Amino acid sequence: MADRPLSAPLPADLPENWEDNQIVAPSGASVGLSEQHGYNYLMEMVNRAHEAVNTINESFDNISGKRTCRFVVGTSTAGWTQADCDYLCDGTDDQVEIAEAIKNLPDDGGEIAILDGAYNISKDVSIDLSTNSGAKNIVYSWNGSPSVFIGRCDINIIFAQYTNTGAVLGSVDLQNMSFENISIYTQFLGGRASGCRFQNSSILIEGSLTLNTEICGNYFHNESKQSIRILATSGGAAFIANNYIVTEAATPILTTAGTQIVSENVIIGSGSNINFSGDGSIENNYFTGCGISHTGRNECTVLGNCIQNGDISCRRMADSPSDSPSVIIGNVIKGGLIDVTDWAVISNNTITASEGSPCVKVERQSPSSMETLSPVIIGNCFSGGTFGVHLMTVDRLPDGYRSKKNALVTGNRFLGQTTASVQIESTWQDCMITNNVLDASVVDNGTNNIVRLNSDDAGGGGGGTAGVSSFKGRSGAVMPQIGDYTAAMVGAIPSGDVAAVRAVTQAEYDALTQKDPATLYLITE
Repeated sequence: MADRPLSAPLPADLPENWEDNQIVAPSGASVGLSEQHGYNYLMEMVNRAHEAVNTINESFDNISGKRTCRFVVGTSTAGWTQADCDYLCDGTDDQVEIAEAIKNLPDDGGEIAILDGAYNISKDVSIDLSTNSGAKNIVYSWNGSPSVFIGRCDINIIFAQYTNTGAVLGSVDLQNMSFENISIYTQFLGGRASGCRFQNSSILIEGSLTLNTEICGNYFHNESKQSIRILATSGGAAFIANNYIVTEAATPILTTAGTQIVSENVIIGSGSNINFSGDGSIENNYFTGCGISHTGRNECTVLGNCIQNGDISCRRMADSPSDSPSVIIGNVIKGGLIDVTDWAVISNNTITASEGSPCVKVERQSPSSMETLSPVIIGNCFSGGTFGVHLMTVDRLPDGYRSKKNALVTGNRFLGQTTASVQIESTWQDCMITNNVLDASVVDNGTNNIVRLNSDDAGGGGGGTAGVSSFKGRSGAVMPQIGDYTAAMVGAIPSGDVAAVRAVTQAEYDALTQKDPATLYLITE
């Protein structure tokens, strides 16, 4: 605290009872009056006042010009008194005093400092700031030991004052707070939470428009509530990092629209997924019992995550070559799979599939998606499961199945699949399955697919063209049948056009400089 300009208050005892014909003298006593009536005493008081004013004036050189407001909230249940704080709670309906402190912040906002103690929030409270004239940027901070908000209700903070030029917005910043059975809900506000503890509690941010949201370094433990929900518009952004989330039966993180980065979180779940639909990057997280789900037309990048007993699902709707694919790179999945639709790059992942599931399954979803925007699956290690890669017939289109083209599966390592390393269903065509190390067969039920130069090729030495274990729906030792090929497909001469038959050795046939198209050459030993 700064020193006062006056070490002691001015006495303010100058006389106000002067009468006519009284004499002013240097000393009041010399003319039979009090000391305060003396001229010298008067001038001393005037000089002291001038010195104080000058000190105050000079002190403005060291003031930044910024103005802040800080209200202190305490509770008598923790021993705080009215002298310690601006708003004193008493353990009953404490939301009343807290709401009053928020509403009394100036338009530019300020800080609500919560002294340590337990605060009882006995019912839902809605704090509507939309009628104020400016944006409130509110900081809730903790002072000393943790401050705990306890209740079974919600704190709703609403702020959106619309003008001719748009909306005047604000932000809420939670620092080192603790919440039990309480959800913090903000509308038309940016949000930030750091170092907080949420026990059966959530933070919900909706309609944040162009404002950013940052949820970092918090602890969540929820049985049935979503821990983090951010419903932003396309201009908003969310950064969710370094949180520890334990969830029983609810979605730990749900974000929509905007841009989202979910990084370096630990989530312990129970069969749940984090769900997002904006332009998102999900990277370097550790999940157990929890997966990742992305839907919509926006870009999706999933990088370097470690997932136990969870899946990665990216349902990307792509209808133009300019659309970016879903990118799924460098993840480790144990007891799960990768599930994609349409346009995706799946590279350098290690997947140990659950029993009865494939490592990667590919479907088609968007009715308008291009047939050629198909997955690229390269450089992965697939272990276990029914299939390593399954290009599926299952289709979500309302008007039936459509063909899908040009999937590329190359450079992968397959281990321990029970049915096939790669299975291509009948709606797929013009795909390439090459340069893979296989542990089971490649089953091709599609059309014009190229299955060559994999580890099960029969050609020795420099390689060659692989045989197939299935062809046109027939599997096992595939034998040619009538109708497999037409004469034109194999270059045969139609019957009736042969004028002569000539038997030659292979050497004689090779030595011919010109071969008669009307002659049928029979190669003899």
